[in-house]
Amino acid sequence: MAKILLVEDHPTFARLFHHYLNSDGHTIVHAANGKLGLQLFRQELPDLVITDIAMPVMSGTQFIQQLRFEFVNTRIIALYFGEEERSTAVSTISDLAIASKEVHRPQFMDLVNHELTQRKGELAPREEEPLGNTQASNLSSEERMLDIEVNVTDTGSIEIIQGSHNHSGTGTGTTITMSAEQADLVMNGISKARQKMLTGTE
Repeated sequence: MAKILLVEDHPTFARLFHHYLNSDGHTIVHAANGKLGLQLFRQELPDLVITDIAMPVMSGTQFIQQLRFEFVNTRIIALYFGEEERSTAVSTISDLAIASKEVHRPQFMDLVNHELTQRKGELAPREEEPLGNTQASNLSSEERMLDIEVNVTDTGSIEIIQGSHNHSGTGTGTTITMSAEQADLVMNGISKARQKMLTGTE
């Protein structure tokens, strides 16, 4: 059986999907928002993540993009309620399994089992060699995309740390205030660039 991270802020839905997963023998760890979900994922390294799209503190799309930035092989199912949330998930994140919160248990568990069988390799944080000043100055624009850390702040701003892997272990931090929609686009663009560099695919 698998260890599954459930990120859901609504108590009723959290209990419902916990029951579905637990009845199949899976171990569930629960977080009430995306920020807590990231912390739990780093601690637990679950086999699968199931997350709500609309959440306080950090939206589901921001959570997914940050998670894929750090753990590129993560298997994720996004839960939506209504057409607006479904459209948000589909339009901002590629290659994503989605399910309505009104899904029946058999269909939901079929999707869970499918995602578990599709899980690619062992989950591991991104590994990058430290870069000295000379090496960093010769980076291409896409390689520079890998040489940053991106964090979503409590206020919804994005903090970008450039040169985070230089020889001193420090980088130049910049905090950019933007809307949630703009933050989603930035995170998605960075995630796609990293995916292309790491796998050689679009």
